[in-house]
Amino acid sequence: MIQQQVSDLFSFTPILQSTSLDDNQLPSYSTYTYDLYEKQFRRISKFVNFDQLNYVPFYAATVRISNTNDFLITGGAVLQEDNQDQYFSTNFCMKITINKDSVLISSFDSIQQQQILPSLIYPRHNHKVFEIMLNDKRAFIVVGGQYVNSNEFGVLNSCEMLIEGSNEWVQIAPLQKNRTGFSGFVQNNKIYILCGISGFNEQKHEIIPLTLVEVYNPEKNEWEQIKYKSPLGITIGLDCLCLPINDNKVIILGGSKEQSSDQILIMDQDKKAFTKHTQKLSIPKAKCFGRFSRNIVTKKIIRGENQETIQEEQKNLIIILGGSSYQLDLEIYQLLDEDNLQIKLLQKYEFANVLDQDYEIHGLPNKTSWNFVFQSLPILSE
Repeated sequence: MIQQQVSDLFSFTPILQSTSLDDNQLPSYSTYTYDLYEKQFRRISKFVNFDQLNYVPFYAATVRISNTNDFLITGGAVLQEDNQDQYFSTNFCMKITINKDSVLISSFDSIQQQQILPSLIYPRHNHKVFEIMLNDKRAFIVVGGQYVNSNEFGVLNSCEMLIEGSNEWVQIAPLQKNRTGFSGFVQNNKIYILCGISGFNEQKHEIIPLTLVEVYNPEKNEWEQIKYKSPLGITIGLDCLCLPINDNKVIILGGSKEQSSDQILIMDQDKKAFTKHTQKLSIPKAKCFGRFSRNIVTKKIIRGENQETIQEEQKNLIIILGGSSYQLDLEIYQLLDEDNLQIKLLQKYEFANVLDQDYEIHGLPNKTSWNFVFQSLPILSE
């Protein structure tokens, strides 16, 4: 059994245009790393290579490329140069590598005068990108989203795929329903999509029920719509965090419907059903980041009369970061069993002003600014 003895449990790097640089400063991003033993975040400033972004890709989709420090960023919405109140969807793609002391952005080859990664077929934002395996190669699948241009806007059901080593995206089977703002995950090399918005009108958003789940089978290149059972009173909906625990169970945290949710759900693939977890998050979270990590070696200090001893114990941990409005925290849960997905809160870290003024927006309170960052900008979490 592999043991991971690390104090740096979780880190994230927001990606955005640097706006407060002096002429003599090099562009940099900040990585924020949570120390499990010190129970606090450390900020590490990392230099950015010369290929610095000259725009902010709002509502882009990101996925970490397995077994690497690389992240694939697709699409997003950018502000118009002549009208900073208007934005339009983009089909741009880039790869970002998070190193120990630097951030490498691979987007445009200035020598060859061409993009390093091919552009998406369709401009889109507020979509998702997933990694699966196809014929022993990584395949990246872009799903749904919405589009905005000078003439129209709408919600997409189109999907496209990039095989590792290929120089073009190809269309694959579309979703059965148009979806944007949805949640999703990969389990057993299949993509599961739930919730989302299928369209907009003047009065309200057309929200897709949690029970209508779509599943992509890469071997058949088709989406299957499956009806799941669900209890009443579910507030989880858009942008929740979905963490597969094993081949059958998924734990779903946070998200929003009419308002941010503090609910936790269990998704059972055998029973095709959702159930409410007995526990709730400490605070509601509109959009969440995090992960499930197995066999993390934790330390506990046991104090006696004349001595202190350190006791080590392996734990399976669920890490979740997010909030809403003026609330923002990191919560760490221990998974006690995989059958019923019982969990116990181990640590809770409230952000306060720990994140400095890096992303202060028009004088808004620190937590409000940071929630805007979490909800709208690419966040590369490790």
